[in-house]
Amino acid sequence: MTWILVSDIFGRTKALERFAADLPGSVEIVDLYNSELMNFDCEVEAYSYFTSKVGLDKYVEKLSERIGASFGHVSLVGFSIGASAIWRLSDHQV
Repeated sequence: MTWILVSDIFGRTKALERFAADLPGSVEIVDLYNSELMNFDCEVEAYSYFTSKVGLDKYVEKLSERIGASFGHVSLVGFSIGASAIWRLSDHQV
């Protein structure tokens, strides 16, 4: 089984990486910032950066491309805006 973890507005974090390490099978993190650890000081800073630099539409597109490149069964786990991106794709066949 392949797991794809879809990050929140904070992107890849040490906590998300620890969670990924505890899952069985193959695990990949899809995040907003190309795996760069952003180290935001607060949610307001992370949200401002997300809305000005990425946006939900771009995140959905990135996730759609990643899912489209998958083979076999994939389980998606989304956090906050990551769950919103999954939801936006839920009525599309990718």
